[in-house]
Amino acid sequence: MASEPFDCVEYHVRKVSSDTLISYEGNRYSVPSRFIGHLVQIKDDRRGGIRIYYEGKMIAEHRKATGQRIVIQNKNHFEGIRTDSVAKPVPQPIPRLMSNAIPEVVIRPLAVYEQFTDEEVVRS
Repeated sequence: MASEPFDCVEYHVRKVSSDTLISYEGNRYSVPSRFIGHLVQIKDDRRGGIRIYYEGKMIAEHRKATGQRIVIQNKNHFEGIRTDSVAKPVPQPIPRLMSNAIPEVVIRPLAVYEQFTDEEVVRS
């Protein structure tokens, strides 16, 4: 019965991210790249290991991380991921030319705006 994904006390469902990793208890674990975007089940054996299943079949097994924000990876899980060997240049923004870059500002006394308020201004 050890091959069944649901025979333990705990299991959790996670979606595999585009970097082939799933998140569990503050850490990230890799799965084979062909499962990107799929929902998988995590089985925590509570003895220091986790197993990851898809449709009842175990697809990955890892030692459980002992800290937080740790990434546990199996390099074989990244096979098939397309990477560009040559970095593409990031396009630079093209400056927009404006006919009048600095708008004209009209300076008025505040009394002009006071006429639009509902309250009367009383000066002492």
